[in-house]
Amino acid sequence: MKNKISVIIPAYNAANFIKESIDSILAQTYPIAEIIVVDDGSTDATKDIIQQFDNIQYIYQKNQGTAVALNTGIKASKGDFFALLDHDDLWHKSKIEKQIQCFINEPSLDLVFTNITNFLSPDMDADLIKTIDFSPKTMVGIHKSALLVRTSSFLKVGMFDTNSNTQDLLEWYARFKDIGLNEYILPEVLVQRRIHGTNQTLLNKEMKNDFPKVLKAILDRRRSQ
Repeated sequence: MKNKISVIIPAYNAANFIKESIDSILAQTYPIAEIIVVDDGSTDATKDIIQQFDNIQYIYQKNQGTAVALNTGIKASKGDFFALLDHDDLWHKSKIEKQIQCFINEPSLDLVFTNITNFLSPDMDADLIKTIDFSPKTMVGIHKSALLVRTSSFLKVGMFDTNSNTQDLLEWYARFKDIGLNEYILPEVLVQRRIHGTNQTLLNKEMKNDFPKVLKAILDRRRSQ
């Protein structure tokens, strides 16, 4: 199959939401060649849910963080392109088809993002909702779930840095920009990012603390070049 697409889902205790995420992959109007779920040491029913689906490659590893899980999935993938989907996010059914059309229209492209919106998970506690800064506005999707990349282009940049586990895409994207590869951001909203009670961007203080460290490392690298 031409333009073979792999989809990689890093999963950690993903039982509550991963079925919906996989369903959004299976509903794609463009054929998906393979779906790889990398279970990063889950202790819930993630594996049981994955086993309800046919033709999903399931890889279990001890808990090492999202960046390691992503790298494991990328190394196992066989597609000409790959997309990433967080286990709690959802795709519009035409996401991959519209991204692939961008590559067909402009063969020099290495990477295509789409715009995204946030949505509140229906199971979210009302008191918690009051404590967060939630916006349903459209956002430019520099986000893992909004990405489709040529595998060969990704490998030119290199794998995700496991030392910046909470800001893995930011650090990788900076290296992508540094070597001058080509990108396009589709203005359409084709990804829904779920906000929920166990969402890492809400609860993981390490993510907030890690951001300035990663940014400093990026700037230091650019100054030394």
